[in-house]
Formats: sequence, C-alpha cells, structure tokens
Amino acid sequence: MDKARLRENARIVQTLQGELRTAHEAAFERTKNELYEKLRAACEKGEPLPGDDDETKIRHAESSLLANFTKAFLALTEEFAGDLDQDLR
Repeated sequence: MDKARLRENARIVQTLQGELRTAHEAAFERTKNELYEKLRAACEKGEPLPGDDDETKIRHAESSLLANFTKAFLALTEEFAGDLDQDLR
C-alpha cells in the first residue's frame, strides 16, 4: 500500500474526527442543559433527582468508542506510514 495515500486517508480521518468532536460537544451541551432543567424541576417539585437515561449512556458510549477507534487508527497509521504531515513539508 502506498504510504502517502495512507497518510492522506489518515488526514481525512483527522478532519472527520474534529467535526465529530464539535458535534459531540454541541450534543453534550444540549444534554447537560436538558438534565439541568430536569434536576431543577425535580427539586422544585420535591421529587427524586433523575439520573442519566439509557439513551444518554448509549450516546456517550458510542462517542467514546468512535474516539478510541479513531485514535488507534491514527496511531497505527503513523507507526506504519510515518508522520501524517510529512507529505506537506
């Protein structure tokens, strides 16, 4: 396999990783705000405090899994093909 092509593919993955991170941060902020509102409403009503729901746990697990796969792919690419930015020098 052509190492320059592998590095180019890895740079694409890095770009996608950044876009996914931005999307995850926005989703996390929404989830945090929703949970805060639920907690505030529960406190005002004297109800027990809600915890994370299954959907939130699944989204977090998916995000963590994708991040770990991406890191592993990029590390393996650098080990096999060298510095990802060496073609730009």
